[in-house]
Amino acid sequence: MIKGSCLCGKTQVNADFMKNQIIVCHCSMCLKQAAGPIFYSYGLSLDDYRFTETSEVAIFASSENAERGFCQSCGTFLFMRYKKDTSTYFNIELFDEIDKSLAKEIHLKDKKGYYSLTT
Repeated sequence: MIKGSCLCGKTQVNADFMKNQIIVCHCSMCLKQAAGPIFYSYGLSLDDYRFTETSEVAIFASSENAERGFCQSCGTFLFMRYKKDTSTYFNIELFDEIDKSLAKEIHLKDKKGYYSLTT
């Protein structure tokens, strides 16, 4: 089991497994939310993770197709989830105990010219 938490520690998540490969999203919504690209885990099903009872998760419907979760106490971005198939893509930085490796970048058409990543 992999454990993750937000900045204040009030929201904690346990995942049954977590690939160490990262998806980097450059879409306009992620850029607006994080002031830069967001680094995601690969998608997990609802059965693959659980938040603790004391977690402070709030949901924002960011589009017709997706919603985003954040900690109500500290504002840490937690995940993006598709409504149709409920695949959940976590902020990979919630999970300190796994080594991370960049796998792919998506929505490159929205990527800004003032930053670059080394793949």
